Amino acid sequence: MCFKPSTVGSVASRTVSSERRVQDEVEIAREIFQTTRVVTISVATKPHPMTSISVYSKLQPDKSHIYKLIQLPNDLLEKLPTSLQLKSNFNGDGLVLCTQDETFRVRQNNHSNTVLLMRELNTCDHGVRDGDGQVEGDAMVGFASCHYEYEVTPTVPSIDLASRVPLLHHRDVIAGKYAGDEKHGSVSKMELMRSSCSSSGQFEMLWTELALCSIDSHVFQMARDLRVAVLHDLITYKLSYPDVKLEDAKLEWGGDMVKTVLDKYTTRTREGDRVLNDHLIVVEFGVVALSQAHTHKTGDLMINWKLSLPQFYSPSLDLKMLRGHYVTSSNGGGDEYVTYVDPESLSRDVGVRIKQLLAVQASWPYDEFVSFLEGVVPGGRKVDAVVIKFARKKKVGRDKFVVVPR
Repeated sequence: MCFKPSTVGSVASRTVSSERRVQDEVEIAREIFQTTRVVTISVATKPHPMTSISVYSKLQPDKSHIYKLIQLPNDLLEKLPTSLQLKSNFNGDGLVLCTQDETFRVRQNNHSNTVLLMRELNTCDHGVRDGDGQVEGDAMVGFASCHYEYEVTPTVPSIDLASRVPLLHHRDVIAGKYAGDEKHGSVSKMELMRSSCSSSGQFEMLWTELALCSIDSHVFQMARDLRVAVLHDLITYKLSYPDVKLEDAKLEWGGDMVKTVLDKYTTRTREGDRVLNDHLIVVEFGVVALSQAHTHKTGDLMINWKLSLPQFYSPSLDLKMLRGHYVTSSNGGGDEYVTYVDPESLSRDVGVRIKQLLAVQASWPYDEFVSFLEGVVPGGRKVDAVVIKFARKKKVGRDKFVVVPR
């Protein structure tokens, strides 16, 4: 390959004389054009053995445009140009590419190679000449260079709640706080969706999963005690008026709190009717009863749990339903106790979380212990292997194990 420097204008010229090199360069250029959709070029597939192509690169790129390359898999290319959206959260520290129902993390990949974005030379490229003052035959010009590319990989969608979405408790609703100062700093549902690292379809699923509601065009997250209060009224109404559909219940709750509760705690039949998800509901009531005190006698907790449910609402209750929120112990005299552990207060780092759990109680029933590790164990790792790495699994009877510090 030989290079012929330009002597005139603001563009450098290079001449390629090898048939093999010409074909390689053309194929590379074609890939760049197809990927970036900048331009389409036409070249001879079998050029004359001595055919040459002049390649120019602008020394001073157009500063009014900034070009960036992003690598897209074929399934995303098919959704161009209108179905892809680049988004970041309120803090601007997350960048994702979204389709209607998928979210991809965007990562900058630096490289040492210089990638030139090129197009066919045309009449708008003034002052472009080679050393002899003329441009003959096929010619191309590089109008921008890129020293990095963006790569996309599937990621878990998220909504940034901490900075802009207040947590609304039952006591706040009673005091009317949601109608006053609590609105300060909160956002509308549309603003939250635009600034969330999530596709629109996944956003709606997270909206229900996180128990978000909109009151007077401001977004709040419903705390568990508030959700239980709405559920209590909803179930009571349904038991009093069994012929009325759940979505038609007349309840005095502001905004779309009732809709959020319905979406989260009901399922639909084949006919489209809503039915209560009893398991999810009794777990919520149970956790609220459990959180009323640090430690309970097991029998007392079960009674309080039962009494907290609406009258005549009698699904079966089992303490194991609340795993991931408690640890049991005994005083040696036959009395069994249940201690409340808030999973939201624990670290997301699995090693730190195990240390925190063992600080609550030095000896844990194995099944109760591993229930707190769901969702924090790295993908591909077995829970048992993680427990053994940071603690000790001890056998205390036939098919019975406890977790103790190392």
